[in-house]
Amino acid sequence: MSSKNFVAQVSQREFWVRTIIGLALAAASAAMITLSFAPYNLWPLIWIGFVPGLLAQYRIMPKRLSGLAAGVYVGGFIWGYLGPVFADGIWYMKYLWLIIGVIITLVTIGAVAFQECTRYRWFVLQGVAAWVSVEMIRIFIPVAGTWGFVSYALYQQPWLIQPVSIFGIFGLDVLIMLVNYALAQGAILLYDRLSLTKRAFLSGLHWRCAGSSASVLRRRSGSEKAMLVADVPLGRSNALQTRLGDWVGWLSLARSRSKNTCSESVNGSTLDRPSRRSLTRLAP
Repeated sequence: MSSKNFVAQVSQREFWVRTIIGLALAAASAAMITLSFAPYNLWPLIWIGFVPGLLAQYRIMPKRLSGLAAGVYVGGFIWGYLGPVFADGIWYMKYLWLIIGVIITLVTIGAVAFQECTRYRWFVLQGVAAWVSVEMIRIFIPVAGTWGFVSYALYQQPWLIQPVSIFGIFGLDVLIMLVNYALAQGAILLYDRLSLTKRAFLSGLHWRCAGSSASVLRRRSGSEKAMLVADVPLGRSNALQTRLGDWVGWLSLARSRSKNTCSESVNGSTLDRPSRRSLTRLAP
């Protein structure tokens, strides 16, 4: 298998893995939001129900499919909340969850690109404003009305919804979505840090393995050099040894003759000291 085919296969596998995990998180988000409403009344889930879906939309899912995560958790919530109500109704109300899911998917395709261009400065404010604005528009649609307002999950908690008398139901919606988007931004930051740590660990492991391989190659090259020296042919080695022996013999002979001549001159001999030419003749 060539390197290009291997990279393409890994990229395709990562694409499908990220898509499956992202859709699972979006479905979990839809289930958490649905369970926070009646008849389940698990109201604390409304404060964190959007976090898995937002994390899937802005980090887990591939960019070209990021809008699908929003379509899944919004459409899934509508199906879980209004599905039993309109099960025997007209066809467009029966499939309202699917219609809204497709619309949300198409509308939010460029949401990730916008947040990346603005470096997520407006992530919380834009998300809260978008959700609450849609709820404000829905009150003018007779069929939609106030069905599924996120603040309705707290209808049994009067101690928590007293500010509604001042700020209205949309004020409580703003608070709920503000908490969800703030937690989602924290989850995105944590995910980025974990990804950076993982990449740094893998990079360090790569360079450590590269250093170990280089040291092994250096040892191997040193042993190969020693083997090359040991593999010198026998005839060439004997020739080198013979030539070195000749030079050593010539030096010892010249030294001994010089010593004898100096001793004779000291004892009063008439012999002159050997000239440089005579010593040169001793060379082989």
